[in-house]
Amino acid sequence: MSRRGTVVRASPATFAGLEKAARRQNAKGVYIERGPHTKAAQIATWLNGQEEEDLMFGEFASAQLLVAPPPCEDSDCDDDHELATEEDVEAALDQLVSELPDSFRAAVRDDAAALVRLSRRLSPATPWLTLRIEILHEEACWRWHQDGYCGRTLVCYVGPGTLAADDAQVDWDAFEASMGEEDNEHVVSSCHEIPTNA
Repeated sequence: MSRRGTVVRASPATFAGLEKAARRQNAKGVYIERGPHTKAAQIATWLNGQEEEDLMFGEFASAQLLVAPPPCEDSDCDDDHELATEEDVEAALDQLVSELPDSFRAAVRDDAAALVRLSRRLSPATPWLTLRIEILHEEACWRWHQDGYCGRTLVCYVGPGTLAADDAQVDWDAFEASMGEEDNEHVVSSCHEIPTNA
């Protein structure tokens, strides 16, 4: 398997810049640096009052939509798939942010709506679109992993941000050998530090 994926910082630091960079060949990951969120203080205050252990895998809210016909490989597959309408998408976005405080609810919804549009343009044949708001104080991904998604978009509103590595920086043999181990920091020689509100 050829592993040549790279992590790319998009410029301009907009969702349009993110989409353009994501279309590059071998773009394994793309990020933007928007700087601190204008509502970072309100978000941090609210987060400090949330208990991560009360949420399964940190999931605060979620919605899943069928936005394209799924591949049908089964001979008795039902071709009657009800695809989400634009009204369904809007309702899912509203539901996703409904329990957030008023002070930043609209900002998070605007980001989610932009990312839904971007995801659907980048991968129009992908059947399922899953939206999640997660609260991660301590239980974030603590070991290197390769996503099983065709695409994932993260926005870290407050906190330390996240990390991503180019394929060339991963010792893939050590990565495979580390499956089931608690720690695998040794499998990545260097990485990109993707800042908060990226």
